[in-house]
Amino acid sequence: MSEMVISLPVNNAESFTYTRRRKMFSDMTNEELLLELRLGKEDAFPFLVKRFKSPLFNTIFRYLGNREDAEDIVQDAFVKVYLNVDRYDPAFRASTWIYTIALNLARSSYKRKNRWLILTSALKRDDDDQDFMESVADWSLSPEFFIDNQHQLDVIEKALGKINPVFREAVILRDMDGLSYEEIAVIMSLNLGTVKSKINRGRALLKLAIQQELKK
Repeated sequence: MSEMVISLPVNNAESFTYTRRRKMFSDMTNEELLLELRLGKEDAFPFLVKRFKSPLFNTIFRYLGNREDAEDIVQDAFVKVYLNVDRYDPAFRASTWIYTIALNLARSSYKRKNRWLILTSALKRDDDDQDFMESVADWSLSPEFFIDNQHQLDVIEKALGKINPVFREAVILRDMDGLSYEEIAVIMSLNLGTVKSKINRGRALLKLAIQQELKK
């Protein structure tokens, strides 16, 4: 006697509910997804990961200059988002909160691996060096420079690694990620005036570093 095969009926109502729930999450804003997650609806979490994984990786990779470290930081950041979602303040944009978590982890990682470099840089740096600021013209990074060719991308990555982490972070957030001054101020825990100053100085330092790289 051949073995009997029993096919279980598909619960169409359950399948429809699942599909509708996924459609609902996909239509939500980032802020709404965080609030749903805070209410215990874990299905919202994969949608947040999908939306933020690539941009976060790009930012952290540019900041640290190491692919494996960036991947670890992004993974740890999502874990912290999931575990600390109750601390999310809806008064802030979801991107601001998530970027802050990831960059705090990146800063800690950088400090652990570059304690001597940070100390040396801090001793040499003078944030109030007005003569330096006045001697270097404001320089905005044009988007075309980043997408022109792979060689230029390589030059930028190397140049970014040569400027102080604070200025590097400010330039990345503004000129590469397109965040507003207000968002950057929250992420970096600085006032607007200081943020604009660090972005301008970071652009100038990056320009000099790029020029040095291109001369090699």
